[in-house]
This record gives sequence, C-alpha cells and structure tokens, in this order.
Amino acid sequence: MARKKIEKDELLDRTEYLFRTRGYANTSIADIAQACGLSKASIYHHIASKEELAIKVIQRLHEQMQLVIFDIAYDSQLSATERAHAFVDAIHMFYQERVGGCLIASFIAETSETHAQIHSYCKKVFEAWLTAIVDLLSNKYSDAQAKLIAEDILAHVQGAVLLMQLNKNSALLARTMQSIKKQLCNERVENLSEPKDTQYIDETV
Repeated sequence: MARKKIEKDELLDRTEYLFRTRGYANTSIADIAQACGLSKASIYHHIASKEELAIKVIQRLHEQMQLVIFDIAYDSQLSATERAHAFVDAIHMFYQERVGGCLIASFIAETSETHAQIHSYCKKVFEAWLTAIVDLLSNKYSDAQAKLIAEDILAHVQGAVLLMQLNKNSALLARTMQSIKKQLCNERVENLSEPKDTQYIDETV
C-alpha cells in the first residue's frame, strides 16, 4: 500500500537521485512516486509539476554549495592562500561524493532550450560560483580580468567532472584541482584580454 506522507528532504533526496541517474527527461512523476512509495496523487500534494520539483532540487543544491563551497571564498578568518586551498578542496569533495557528476550542468544540457525557469535557476548557481572565484582573485586582478580567469577555472572544473564520469576515474579531477590551486595562488597571469563574442550556431537545424 502506498504511503500518504513523506518529509520534504526525503522527497528531494529521492528525486535528486533519479535526476542524477536517469536524467530529467527520463524521470517521470510516476517514477518519483514509486521511488518514494507514494501514489502519483500524493506527489501532487507536494508539488504542481516535475519542473517545480526540479527547481526545488536546484535551489537545495545551491544552498548546499553556498554553504560548503562558495562561502569559503569570503571567510575573513583565513588567509588568501588558505581560502583558495579550502575552496578547491571543497569542490573536489563535493563532486567525489555525488553520483552523476554535476547535476546543475546536466539540467542545463537537457533543459536550456525547453524549460526557461529551470535554466534561470541553474544560471544563478553558476553566477554565484563565478562571483566566489572572482573574489578569490580580486587581490591580483581587476574585476574584468578576474571574471575571465574565473570562467576558465569553472570550465576546467566542469570538464574534469565530466571526464571523471566518462572514465569512472577520479584521477583527472584530482589533477585539475591541484592545477586550479596553483592558478589561484601563484603569480598573476599577464596579457589577459576579453575575446570577441562569437555567436553560437546550431548546425543541427
């Protein structure tokens, strides 16, 4: 017999796991209900749609990342080097402990053209991440230069997480984290310039 109630955190835990292992498109409300031991009708007592549930998962992930990663960048009790090392170590641990790589990136890949609200909430996570990295670099660079480097660092993190998932091997992620530590702590990079905007062309059309 299906349960009638479920705690919010358990609902989000089970839903997040399904999104991580099956993807957003391949996870239905019926799948979520079954994973939670609820009827579909009971699920709709908690949320109005799968999209709303995805947004709640993203918001909770944002809160978790803010607490365990992003806030380190602003910790005045640590030196600049200590902040950089702790920040990178927190990223490393965060992704080693989770199946399915970066769920925020997965949501973007799956829904950016079809679910504007999900895309918007995912963008907020990456903006907060970039802002934290810019703050770590603020003692060496102008805001514009720091943003360019922060974008490169975030791209390296995402690439390493993706390859870790592809090869089922965390060694590349570990190497990338060490490289980013050096990038954050070593001497400033010279001759930075912002590239010209290049329009994305979808060749599949």
